[in-house]
Amino acid sequence: MADEQGIPTGAVSGAAAFGDRPALRPEAVARPGAGSRQPALSVYDARTGRSSEVPPGRRMLLRVGVRLSCAGGRTGAGDLRAALIGDVLQRVAEIEGLQVVRVLVLPDHAVAERGAVFERAAAALGIHPHVAVVALGDLAGALGGPPDVQVLAAGADGSGAAEGVRLAVGSAGPDPGGDVAVALGSGGVDAASLRLALLARPYREPVGTGPRELDEAAATLRDWRRQVADWAWTPSKPVPDEVRRQAAAAFTGDLDTPAVLALLHRVRAADGLADGARFETFAALDRVLGLELVRDIGRP
Repeated sequence: MADEQGIPTGAVSGAAAFGDRPALRPEAVARPGAGSRQPALSVYDARTGRSSEVPPGRRMLLRVGVRLSCAGGRTGAGDLRAALIGDVLQRVAEIEGLQVVRVLVLPDHAVAERGAVFERAAAALGIHPHVAVVALGDLAGALGGPPDVQVLAAGADGSGAAEGVRLAVGSAGPDPGGDVAVALGSGGVDAASLRLALLARPYREPVGTGPRELDEAAATLRDWRRQVADWAWTPSKPVPDEVRRQAAAAFTGDLDTPAVLALLHRVRAADGLADGARFETFAALDRVLGLELVRDIGRP
């Protein structure tokens, strides 16, 4: 049975909402054994204009290169957006049971100058660390082989991007705080609000990061965190099976974070859904969204 918003009020167990398998060991990169589930993850290849499954074949290791533009010698919101999409790709892939190696690629002149600054900003934005920060010519060596996916920031050098699937990330702007990497690293920009704003549009489309978008994101986060903190005191209930299915389809079908955010809005407003199920849903989806939705539990 479903309510008016299309959210089922009857639930099938969602304890393993997106697969609670432990991370694969680094050496576990061979083909999966007989009877194991083959991960299903597809993204849009800007080079071919078609959806492609990654990694190819039945390999369980996904090699990802994230290429920035560093236009004007600065790190802009578009660069951070590309790194964020790489982070979301890694989170989804790992939940699907893949091992991921993700390397950050900067223009040759920017590796020494911008690498550490960018990684501090990325950490503030909740982006998992890259295994290395390199120039383009060193990408394959840092990955241990040719990339399966290359995530390109708007304006990034596209040369050599014929290897692997090409994810072309749309532009983002204006840059809050001027040099957004510096502003994030110093706490001059609310990182969670910027992360939500960057996830609010399909990654291939331009996205706004001006005061209006950041204020809207901050208001949404305040509301969701307050609700999650309240729901945490109610008896736990499983994630509705249809919610779990829709979220998994969105995440593994070209990293459709706007569809997942819309799903959370529907879950929050759904009639007849137990608050414990709302809590488990928000907590489960935040494993990929990375918005710290459970942060305020236990706070006055």
